[in-house]
Amino acid sequence: MAAPRVVSDHHGPWTVADVLALPHDDKSYELVDGALIVNPPPSPYHQAASGELFVLLRAACGPGLRALEAVGVQLGQQLLIPDLVVVRASAASLHAPVLDPADVVLVVEIVSPGSRVRDRSEKPVIFAEAGIPHFWRVETSHYQGRSAELPAVLIHELDDNGAYVLARTLGAGEVATVTEPFEVAFDPAELLRPLSG
Repeated sequence: MAAPRVVSDHHGPWTVADVLALPHDDKSYELVDGALIVNPPPSPYHQAASGELFVLLRAACGPGLRALEAVGVQLGQQLLIPDLVVVRASAASLHAPVLDPADVVLVVEIVSPGSRVRDRSEKPVIFAEAGIPHFWRVETSHYQGRSAELPAVLIHELDDNGAYVLARTLGAGEVATVTEPFEVAFDPAELLRPLSG
């Protein structure tokens, strides 16, 4: 995936309303600190992992929760589009243009070459500050501190200080069960399983 770019030909800081008024196209637009970030379409590899994890989460999250792909979450004056979210099925914001972070119980980011810093460092801080209790980071290539076979899913939970702490790392080749925010058992290798011909 190509690196995201910041649009600079807009006068003054961007607002959530400005972003929501943009035409719909094949890009995703995020807003961070008044700057519009234009993300190119994700790679097929990224989408394969996202699609497989979406199917797993949708099947596991139960009737009170709902898994969604690539939807906007408004975090104050910022607007982010995580790869996947799990929200309360009763959330009023399901009918709004963007989700309220109070309705989100899990955010998932699949790290892409063009957004490594944002997916690993910047976005988790914003999600934690908004009080979203669970954050999963999916790594499909080598990363610093790697302790598991790839792909790996790093499970983070919000601590008492409002920051994410790494609770567990799931590596490919091992079926693991996660119990929060709901129970799901899977082998991260399933996320990038070869396509049968």
